[in-house]
Amino acid sequence: MSLTMPDVEQFHSFAVRSVHEGKARSFDDLYLLWQTERERENVNLQIKAGLDDVAAGRVQSVGDVNQELRSEFGFDE
Repeated sequence: MSLTMPDVEQFHSFAVRSVHEGKARSFDDLYLLWQTERERENVNLQIKAGLDDVAAGRVQSVGDVNQELRSEFGFDE
């Protein structure tokens, strides 16, 4: 992934805020906090996408998926 100026600006804002709030005492702390926040944001986006799928009806029942997989892999009852 290429580094962009918006990425640098976001990190800078995050770094300044974290230092002012006393959350980071070293560059290692800062990096770990940044990674944790980015991972949390990514997980939240994935959860939202899943909930949007449910709201839009883009889901299958567990029974249907189970039967489809059993058929696909030759485990029909």
